[in-house]
Amino acid sequence: MKIERFLKAEPANIAALTKGYTYQHNHDYQIMMVKTYPLEDTTYALFPQKTNKYELSEFGKEYQHKIKQEKFIPQYSAIIDTILWFSPEEEIKKRILTSLCESDFFRIWKPEAPLQYFNNTRNAYIILFRVYLMRSLFNLSTVDQQTKQTASRITHFKLHDPLENIIFKPVLPDDLFQSKKEGIIEILKRTAPNQFGLYQDKSKYLEQLNAEYLNQYSFSKEEKSNIIQISEEVSLLSITDTEKESIVKTRVGQTYFRSKLLEKYGKCQLCEIDDERLLTASHIKAWAKSSNEERTDLNNGLLLCPVHDALFDKYLISFKEDGKIQISGTIPQEKYLFLKIDINSKIEITDYNRNYFKWHLSKLL
Repeated sequence: MKIERFLKAEPANIAALTKGYTYQHNHDYQIMMVKTYPLEDTTYALFPQKTNKYELSEFGKEYQHKIKQEKFIPQYSAIIDTILWFSPEEEIKKRILTSLCESDFFRIWKPEAPLQYFNNTRNAYIILFRVYLMRSLFNLSTVDQQTKQTASRITHFKLHDPLENIIFKPVLPDDLFQSKKEGIIEILKRTAPNQFGLYQDKSKYLEQLNAEYLNQYSFSKEEKSNIIQISEEVSLLSITDTEKESIVKTRVGQTYFRSKLLEKYGKCQLCEIDDERLLTASHIKAWAKSSNEERTDLNNGLLLCPVHDALFDKYLISFKEDGKIQISGTIPQEKYLFLKIDINSKIEITDYNRNYFKWHLSKLL
């Protein structure tokens, strides 16, 4: 996929679109933004840009405070699914925007915020986005200069050199996105009948795109065979179809996670063992404690041999801010050689895996 433009918005807006209301409402997601003009029909790389122009709701303030503690990962893109126009007449705008802000669709904002944004404008649009987690991080070195030049005056701009990337998965499955879309349209029907309409609709194209992403895993023939076996095994379980689908997706995600770590490192990151049969894809932040996005984020992974995987998994070793190994005080020094612990071991810490290692280090015994 070719990413042709950059889209900047308030951090709370971008987080709600890409990661959902992580701290409440079971990871509920926002799918909309409001604009005084229809955005260009293309693919956007998403990036937070604080402006302090408009006031968040109480929920939005709490949400913004919490996301400040997390490093934004430049790995999300957005494509416009639908653009809706609505009447800029003052009373109609007030009814629509108040209803949207008081619902879960735009709840991070006080109703006064979008009303202020639309003040004295002749056009009013609601942009519905399909958001995607991409296979790899965006190389921001090619866009840094443009970002600095535009500052906060411009919220989107065309990249001099488009970014190439591949969709890993849509943030929201089709059925959940469609349910939210229908909910927004229902609010428009209820609050402003005959005062809104369809400006652009790409939903059929995006349904096809979402189906295609399922075929983009670069698995070997053996891995594909294993995936088929997983599906067959799960199909025999006495559980609902939804539960079966969830198990298959989890197992496939784990297969992909391991294959990409093997491709990236090829051997244990703490010793020279390179026999793939003995290597484990280990999560830095525990799988059970990770969100769906974190579970398949390669920055949350280490490739380790059985001994080092067991030590890391049991929080007997971890890594400090500078990447140097931190060894649990519960392990006697005379056992280091037997357990293949090298006090000079070091892991590369980056902006993208720093928070994961910080989480793991806090659990060290």
